[in-house]
Amino acid sequence: ASDVYKRQIQNVNSGLYLEVDGGKAADGTNVQQWGANEPAAHNSWTLKEFGGGYYYILSALADGKTYYLNSAGEADGSNIEIHTNNKSSSHLFKFVKNPDGTYTILTRTSKDRAAVEVANAEKSSGANVQQWTVNGNACQKWNAVAFTTTAATTTTTTTTTTTATAAKTTAATVPATATANTS
Repeated sequence: ASDVYKRQIQNVNSGLYLEVDGGKAADGTNVQQWGANEPAAHNSWTLKEFGGGYYYILSALADGKTYYLNSAGEADGSNIEIHTNNKSSSHLFKFVKNPDGTYTILTRTSKDRAAVEVANAEKSSGANVQQWTVNGNACQKWNAVAFTTTAATTTTTTTTTTTATAAKTTAATVPATATANTS
């Protein structure tokens, strides 16, 4: 079984979060940065381990299993969007931990040459997210912010009609990944 981690992904330069534009669950919907007071489907992501240090990053929109973060190409400036699984490397991303504890998110489509970044180091809500050659700038650094989900469970005994409810919380940390080029 692969590891799964629920996260909001926050840009270091702007303090804003990776989000699906307008919360639209459709192929090709743009990914941008926007402020957030709390996790919501359009700004929450599930990291699912693929292997070789790569992760799928799934949007929490729809059923949370349909829309993958997607790099639209290999070149600098290629857009980051969501897309249903196309069974290609465009859905694979590698989280490389920086010395300051942040992450650079490399794209497999660029053969790990490019990182997910906020275009032009913009700090405003609505700024586009794209890939660009790794340069170490803050617009390419991200925090994978864990959040806790609470699920209520109900237990009923056969001797009474009393119902007990317990809360279960889960949180995980993004593991350090190897930075070896596996292309």
